[in-house]
Amino acid sequence: MILLSGFFSSVEFYVIMSIIAAAIVAFASRPQTRREMHEHLLASRLSNTGDNSGPYVEFVCHDDFVSLARGGLEELNDSSAVSIAAACDGVNLIIEERISQGKPYGMPVDTAAFTLDFLSQGYYNVRYNSSATGLFVAFRLHVRPGIVARRILSR
Repeated sequence: MILLSGFFSSVEFYVIMSIIAAAIVAFASRPQTRREMHEHLLASRLSNTGDNSGPYVEFVCHDDFVSLARGGLEELNDSSAVSIAAACDGVNLIIEERISQGKPYGMPVDTAAFTLDFLSQGYYNVRYNSSATGLFVAFRLHVRPGIVARRILSR
């Protein structure tokens, strides 16, 4: 019994416990497992809201889907088209915006709306890129009903 008591106060015991503690911390802090990357191509519904607060994206989480609004569009009209390519692997959501200019005349629009029905509840690392305008934003989104996340796009 005295020998066992001496082991618990030895340097070797504390080294072994430190290694075990480091292994537990490393295991607990690993990132979530990712799945295969799936790409979704989505067309928008264009509208003119009159909101001139600048370029932004707004995610609104509902029970079964997430609505995405891309506001602050400039020099587009109702004959233009805005679409996105959204790639998701369960942890990361990478969105690439595509803008096609329409005819030179028509009713002006400033907002494009999308429905993302492929996201499940959880946390996503979102990266939204518009190569046509040079605007970008990256943030962490918690998908849960009632959550609204509005982010400003910048260069």
